[in-house]
Amino acid sequence: MKNKFNMCDAKRLHDAINNSVKQFADNGLENYILLSGGADSLCVLYAVIELGLPYKVINFKFEGKDSIDTDSVRFLWDKIKFPVEWLELPINNIDVLRQSVCLSKQIFGRIRKVKVETIYAMLLVREKIPKGVNILSGFGGDGAVCYHKNDAILISKVGQEAEEVLKIRRGNKNNDEFRHIFSDWNYFTPYHEKEVTDVLIDYTTTACNARFPKSAFVYAYADSFRKYENYRRPIGFHKASHEVDAFEELAKQNGFNSALSFFNAIGKELENVRIKG
Repeated sequence: MKNKFNMCDAKRLHDAINNSVKQFADNGLENYILLSGGADSLCVLYAVIELGLPYKVINFKFEGKDSIDTDSVRFLWDKIKFPVEWLELPINNIDVLRQSVCLSKQIFGRIRKVKVETIYAMLLVREKIPKGVNILSGFGGDGAVCYHKNDAILISKVGQEAEEVLKIRRGNKNNDEFRHIFSDWNYFTPYHEKEVTDVLIDYTTTACNARFPKSAFVYAYADSFRKYENYRRPIGFHKASHEVDAFEELAKQNGFNSALSFFNAIGKELENVRIKG
């Protein structure tokens, strides 16, 4: 593995992402891009723009909550004026929350708080997207460059080339909740495609995050990031949109001391219904 990532390497990553996007999205259908404003989803947007493909951006926030994501995407929209749908989602749809708990157990084998929150938002977004279109996301970008602290701890113990690290970096399509939610659409993320991950794993995670978090992605589309001046430090959209706070508030409104205890109670309720049925 190379421990440096220069502009020649960036060109290689750029071409791999563009080619994977073209192979998927150049099919005459409109491309709906789930854009958070983070570097990984922006690379998908810039690839679609460079390829001249038809697209619309989807961005959401929760009703009554500010969103770093929406602010970031609006900043970019002021410069590009791309077609976009701004969604404001309710936080108190209990039926959708039940679906989210079920899907978390189905996909991950247990109720994972962050995944329930993510699934909840995407289920509501799904209601606003017509069938017969492509759905593109930047899901998996974090894992592809092992941006998270837990990944760094693992790497410090087992090394960059350990199989468990490479498994994280290549991603697991079965653990992509977006893929499950949008199973009735044509769904795609470049960060689970072999053509892209083959390039990324030629470089250490240190190289991919050398100058700043996810710098490899920014260098891959350096002209666009420089032109629009829109790099922002990574933050999970469930935090950027104050989703965490919103669910904690909802839990307390329903008599629980935390969102996780609320989700677990819903899970038990659903299990009891299943057993009785």
